[in-house]
Amino acid sequence: MSQDGDPLLIEARLDGSGPPVTREVPGGPGPSGVDLPEAGCWHVTLRWSGHVDTLRLRYVQQ
Repeated sequence: MSQDGDPLLIEARLDGSGPPVTREVPGGPGPSGVDLPEAGCWHVTLRWSGHVDTLRLRYVQQ
């Protein structure tokens, strides 16, 4: 059973093949902001409380 407050672990790869960039959001999924090192199409894996999800993210820096 999952526990409230487990961190959200993020692994992102630019264009799906670059070196991994990792981030951690304390307290798990929810409102937050996460910066990546550069603009582009990122393939992102999210892990928290026994869950795993993936997405493609177009990241734009302003």
